[in-house]
Amino acid sequence: MASLLLAERVLTMLPAPGSSSATQATAAGVRIPGYLAFMNSWSWTVPLWQAGVMIAEHEGQTAVADMQAVSGRVESDELLAPLRRFMHSELYQDEQAYLSAVAADMLKGGPDPGINVPVAAGLDRFATRHQMLVARAQPSSVVQVAESKMAQRIEAVALPVLLQADADRILHAREVLADVLEGLWDAYDDLTDDITGGASLSEAAAAYASAYEERQAEITDGGEDDQVRIIEGTVTINAVRMPSDVVLRSSLAAVEGLTGRQKSAPVALEGNLPAMYDPIASQSFISLVIKPLGARPQPRRR
Repeated sequence: MASLLLAERVLTMLPAPGSSSATQATAAGVRIPGYLAFMNSWSWTVPLWQAGVMIAEHEGQTAVADMQAVSGRVESDELLAPLRRFMHSELYQDEQAYLSAVAADMLKGGPDPGINVPVAAGLDRFATRHQMLVARAQPSSVVQVAESKMAQRIEAVALPVLLQADADRILHAREVLADVLEGLWDAYDDLTDDITGGASLSEAAAAYASAYEERQAEITDGGEDDQVRIIEGTVTINAVRMPSDVVLRSSLAAVEGLTGRQKSAPVALEGNLPAMYDPIASQSFISLVIKPLGARPQPRRR
């Protein structure tokens, strides 16, 4: 939710047959019931896709190829062998089975690592190639905690956001805050360009927070009639640098911990040449770790 309000655009992996085409995705829903339920769960985001805030491709590319590259690396790199028993490489040979599995995984609680790891690592790899920021929730699982130990802190800010709202309300808030949002985008671009942007980010965050407070009534005006109750709150956004394959490293560390072979230091993979060499593996990306601090529900009309 914070990303949908604060980011210039939000790219995600849209599981669809053949490509990220919405038409193909709709057609798949007709023949795959589980996939239809998944698409229905995303239906509230349609205005965001139509407005270009949510996207599934950049420069004509999607993260699907990166997900497949990650899966190939797990299958070929002996250092990652402990992860293979969790993977479902056979799914990628059958489109219907793949779409059903991904849909089921996203609809249920407690993700299947065989689905979640390639998807998450694929998005990280895509972000690394295109110098994009990756949004992450505050660490809660064993794997996420392992990830956090491999992160290099850059800068942290606290920002007011919409924690709950419908798509039209998010688009309205983006319009109201358009001028200060551009300042945030520029400041975060400085971070991805390896420019020392701590001061500019702090200034942009302060300008945004001040504008949000001043325009709060305009942001929430008429919200009592929205389909979804508006909940406002503050989040901390901690920018950290992570290895491009941090998901694989943290997953491997978690597996070794479960089997009693946990290492004293984070798993290092880049110094060992895998059977399938991945030039992206030695690079890094910036992740924004987002943690909610509090919530203020807006009153509903009775």
